[in-house]
Amino acid sequence: MLNASPKLQILKLTDVNMSSNKGNRIGQKWNQPKCVPECLLFNLETFVWIGHEWQRKDEKEIATYILRNTRRLKKATFSTKPIEREKLKKLEKRRRMLDELANVDRASNSCHFVFESM
Repeated sequence: MLNASPKLQILKLTDVNMSSNKGNRIGQKWNQPKCVPECLLFNLETFVWIGHEWQRKDEKEIATYILRNTRRLKKATFSTKPIEREKLKKLEKRRRMLDELANVDRASNSCHFVFESM
């Protein structure tokens, strides 16, 4: 998709419920592209991820890849789902993941991070 959108300026990912009836996630595994898409190198300015779960390793890999390779990124927003009171252990894991993303070496020095809960 990114290779077919060389002038893409805003990338918005929305985590829709991709679970089967048995609770197993369906879909494809993340495979890092061999070449960085042109839109990341030259045009993407805004990256938004709504409903990020912070549970899957590939979610972190995707976010890290975009941050490391997007030279003109001005704003990266990660909007997470709220954590129920019974699952507060997830809060510490989420905080560590946010800290890791905030410390990723980024291609754009002017990128402003926004972390919010929906």
